[in-house]
Amino acid sequence: MYREEGKKEGKGYRQSYGGKRRAKEEEDRAYQAAYQAEVLANLKNIDTTTKMIDAKIMGRERNVALFIDHDNLVSGGVEYDRAAIIGIAKRYGRISSAKVYFDIGGESSESFYNYFLHGVQMVYAPKWKYEQTGGKSIADPMLMCDIIEALHDCPWIDVFVIVTGDKDFVIPIRKIAEHGKTAVIIARETRLADVLVKECERNGFDVIRLREV
Repeated sequence: MYREEGKKEGKGYRQSYGGKRRAKEEEDRAYQAAYQAEVLANLKNIDTTTKMIDAKIMGRERNVALFIDHDNLVSGGVEYDRAAIIGIAKRYGRISSAKVYFDIGGESSESFYNYFLHGVQMVYAPKWKYEQTGGKSIADPMLMCDIIEALHDCPWIDVFVIVTGDKDFVIPIRKIAEHGKTAVIIARETRLADVLVKECERNGFDVIRLREV
């Protein structure tokens, strides 16, 4: 009697448990279907929002970040027109930030004042002093770090205008392209690295050559 009742109870338990498990599986499938439908709906909303944002960006003036390697421009005692470089940068949009990197040694207060008048922030980039070579400017690594930082922290920047002809800027140019931004190189014709020109051409970026007169 005990065994028979036990069998009946066990069978009933198995049937009851099996029914609950199937019901739970159906409930889970229904939940997953509802969840996937919600995800798809959200994706559609995101796509629509993105298109609206893109259209708004296309309808406004582009934001330009200007980076000037001063020592690269004036090496050899060559002088250049600061207003002309600012004017070139303005062709690509509104200058929202501008920095010039240089060592203050030998610079007159007039140079600082001219930069200030054009809204350019001055960044002190001294030279490491070496007995054998006399020194090495740290302007390039400082400038590169600021470009990469702007790529990540300032998504509103559309165009990076970089005043240098140094071959080391090939990598920052690639990073700018990877982020879907535009770069422009301005450099003295005699100090413009071929590899930098080729990298700009590969990405469809402009290269402005400054001729010495």
